[in-house]
Order: sequence, then C-alpha cells, then structure tokens
Amino acid sequence: MDGRALIQCDVVKTDASRRLVFGWLIVCTKGGKKYRDTDKTHVPDAVMLDGALDWARTVKAADVEHSRKPVGSHPFLFPMTAEVAKAIGWENPPKTGLLVGQQVDAETFARFESGELKAFSVDAEATAVFA
Repeated sequence: MDGRALIQCDVVKTDASRRLVFGWLIVCTKGGKKYRDTDKTHVPDAVMLDGALDWARTVKAADVEHSRKPVGSHPFLFPMTAEVAKAIGWENPPKTGLLVGQQVDAETFARFESGELKAFSVDAEATAVFA
C-alpha cells in the first residue's frame, strides 16, 4: 500500500555548540509493545529499517512541520531495532525505532531550545502494509 505518513516523535537532547537536536524520529515499539502514532499507525522494525536505509541514501533535508523548506540536515541516523539493542547488550530497550541527530540553522535551533518545537516532523512516503 503506497501512502504518505506524517510522523512526529519527541526530541530528547540538544547540543547548543553544534546546533544538534537528538531524538526518536520513528518509534516502532515502546515498553516492548507495538507503538501507534496519532494516526494509529504502527511501523514495524523491518519497515523502519528499509525506510531508513532508503531515506539515508536520498539525503533528505531537515524541515519544520512538513514545510519542505530546508533548515538543516540529518548527519546522524541510527536504527535501534530489538535485534540491534540485544546485540549491544541492551536486553529491554524502552523503545525501538530510528534515532536521529539533526543539525539545524540558528533560528530553528532557538525554537527547539525555547520549547516551541518539541518534536521532529517528517513528511515521508512509505510502501508497506503497516501492521
């Protein structure tokens, strides 16, 4: 099934000296259970992994609230699947999904730091049947 998914996940850390914003771009599981976003969509680990691989190859720019106006880049992407977590000794991760580090312009970073922006937004195309 082809479709557009609007995914929004929480920012967990910022680094002012580098204008980096870190957090979960996609959450697949939370507390060991399927996570469903505000649209009640669940993204399985395998779908996230395939999507992240494709997304990393296409070098998507960072934007704000699906504006498609570039405000930065994604120099860091890390797919934390249940299998990866276990392999690095993290038996029961609180979440699985795609961790990201965005480097954004000064104006956008200030909006994250002030609390105005609390989450990442991604306007993504997916080809999958979400479970």
